[in-house]
Amino acid sequence: MSNRTMAVAMAVALVCVSSAAQGIQIQLDYSLDTFGFFTDTARRDVMQAAVDYFEPHLTDDLLAINPGGRNSWSAGMWHPATGEWYYEDNPTIPADTMVIYVGGRDLAALGQAGPGGYSASGTQTFLNTVASRGEGTTSGAGATDFGPWGGSATFDTGASWYFDADPSTDEVFSGYDFYSVALH
Repeated sequence: MSNRTMAVAMAVALVCVSSAAQGIQIQLDYSLDTFGFFTDTARRDVMQAAVDYFEPHLTDDLLAINPGGRNSWSAGMWHPATGEWYYEDNPTIPADTMVIYVGGRDLAALGQAGPGGYSASGTQTFLNTVASRGEGTTSGAGATDFGPWGGSATFDTGASWYFDADPSTDEVFSGYDFYSVALH
C-alpha cells in the first residue's frame, strides 16, 4: 500500500466515527497568504477538494459568532506566512462554519495546522458563544466536546509538491502529494 493510499485510508477511518447530521462548512481564507503560495488556482482547487472530502463528516451545530456593540473578540492563530501568533479582530463567523486561514512559508515540515485561540469581551452569552459555539463542556478535565471558530494551516513553500486530488494517480507523480498532506 502506498503512503498516499494509507493516508487516505486513515483519514476515512477517522471520519467514519462521526454520526450523520448537518455538516459543518469549512471556509478557506487566503488573506494571510502573503507569499502567494495559493495564488495558483490549481493549488486552491486541491485544497478545496481536501475540505470537500471532510465537510460531510463534520457533524454538529455551531453557533454564529457575531461581534457588535459591547461584544468584541479577536481570533488568534499561527500566521500562515510568518509563524508568529496573530490576531484577526472581530471576524464574523457564520453558524455551522469554521474558518481556516491558509498560506505557505518555508517550514521544516511539509505542513502544519491547528485550531485557533481567542480573546473576547462582552456579555456572558457572547463569551460563552466564542468559547464553545454552543457545544457542551469544551474545557477543563471533564471536556467532552470541541467548538472551535477555526484555525490556520501552513504548507512548505520549498517542497516539491504534486497537486492532484485524484487518489488513483498516486503511482505516477513525482514530488510530495499535496492532497494527502492537506487531508492529514
